[in-house]
Amino acid sequence: MISWFPIFFPLKQPLYVPPDTELEVSMWRQTDDSKVWYEWMVEAYMWVGPSQRVKVGASDMCSSRKVACLM
Repeated sequence: MISWFPIFFPLKQPLYVPPDTELEVSMWRQTDDSKVWYEWMVEAYMWVGPSQRVKVGASDMCSSRKVACLM
């Protein structure tokens, strides 16, 4: 399936992202017997050493299940 349309993944609340922070965006495509929807979340990490990072913020888990598309 190919789509040329942009997709928008809104967050419920703004996420504060300090300078020098990495964002990790996770998205999952979910299905049941008749519908497809997406779930997503954003996490912010700051490096505190050469190989260790600390989570400094995260969004709630968001979902488009209420407006899922019929397959």
